[in-house]
Amino acid sequence: DRTRVLAAGLGSTSGASVAPDVSLNVPGFGIATRTVESVFGIAASVPAGVGWVEVEGIGGPMLVTALAVNPLSGAAAASTLLPGARGTWLMPFFVENAGYWTGLAILNPTDSGASLELSAYHPAGALIASVPLTLGGRQGQTRLVSQWIPSLPAETTGYIVISSAGNISLLAYFGTDDGASVAAIPFSSIRR
Repeated sequence: DRTRVLAAGLGSTSGASVAPDVSLNVPGFGIATRTVESVFGIAASVPAGVGWVEVEGIGGPMLVTALAVNPLSGAAAASTLLPGARGTWLMPFFVENAGYWTGLAILNPTDSGASLELSAYHPAGALIASVPLTLGGRQGQTRLVSQWIPSLPAETTGYIVISSAGNISLLAYFGTDDGASVAAIPFSSIRR
């Protein structure tokens, strides 16, 4: 029997647990497809909010994928969730133009604070702006790139380098304001 247990917890951006932890049994080489709402018993009448789901594979490695869906247009994008780590990552693309958006979620999955730096670059490599950030233990935030780096000029494209001395988890999406398109942005670990 190669059954694995997926343990999951739901947290707010402040780090507080907002629902009891749950466990799902996943058969070996199997797939378990669930919505966050169904896993944690969140009623349709509860307003949507920003938070995070912490998952852990018990009994062996597991691959967990998040699917972002616009229910009005049907646009969808999938991202593989990676474990928290310290280091430097390349987010190879962002755009802050009329009609387009780039969202970035950063989570600190540990109990200790994490210091990090976000640096935006023009496609040719010139630094546009850089900001230091600190995330408290078990805290996460989801913002548009222009909210993470307020000094970005309007109508800007390029790439972002994220450096962290503490463990963080990253997730990013790009889309159109009309909701017709959404795409996941993968991260690459880099050496500086």
